Amino acid sequence: MTTAACDESALPPVPAKSAAPVAVATPPSIEDRSEGPAWYLSQGVPSTATAWSAADLSQAVQVLRTIADRELEKMPRHAGPSGPVFARLVDTRAAEASAKQQEPVRQLLELSAWFEPVGVLTQLYARRDTKGRGFPAEVARVTAAALTLLRLMHDPINKTHPPTEPAALQEYEAGLSQIRTGATKTLMGALLMLSVPEVLAREDRRLLAAAVDRFLDRADRLLPHEARRPMVDQLELLVVRETDEVVKGKLESAAKHLGS
Repeated sequence: MTTAACDESALPPVPAKSAAPVAVATPPSIEDRSEGPAWYLSQGVPSTATAWSAADLSQAVQVLRTIADRELEKMPRHAGPSGPVFARLVDTRAAEASAKQQEPVRQLLELSAWFEPVGVLTQLYARRDTKGRGFPAEVARVTAAALTLLRLMHDPINKTHPPTEPAALQEYEAGLSQIRTGATKTLMGALLMLSVPEVLAREDRRLLAAAVDRFLDRADRLLPHEARRPMVDQLELLVVRETDEVVKGKLESAAKHLGS
């Protein structure tokens, strides 16, 4: 994040544009050739024995970028031997606990520090192998984590007073714009995945639908006004087509939050 030369307490985080999470629907899964936690530790990923900080997550994502470039099938997976590593990648509890202990602007800075590597992580898991296979379960869970972090940003944003100095105000507004862009892309990606039932297992679809519902219950104001109506229409269409009653209920609730 960059800051103006004025009181930085008036500024929201400005996530890097390239790191905005963009979830995409993915095809059948890549063969799981992931390793146990010790192997990832040997590559530079922090230990999974204790909760990670935002810096730990960033370090892990940088290592995984190299692994994805070299051996995509070794990316940590939700299930299997690498499960503990993946669980740390999408664990937002430490972010929430850390942010709660700080003033609103510091909460935003802290959450932004978590949000950016999650965005990069989503891009890594959106990759496909030469056979067109991807990581559907992992994309769904990383997207759910991104929605959780965005939801946590909502209250601190509302409690942060815009600066009055012109340059600082411009940066403040740019930061909000980037957050809204990230929120819109993340939600659109989630709805895209939910629109193709065969892409995700039932457990993953339910998890993602619940994340969408929770996000819109608290953070719908992060979405630009012009994006709201099309998303309501899309949610209502998904409700009509949905056959899983649990997912249908979450989508109905989400549509009500967004349309209210």
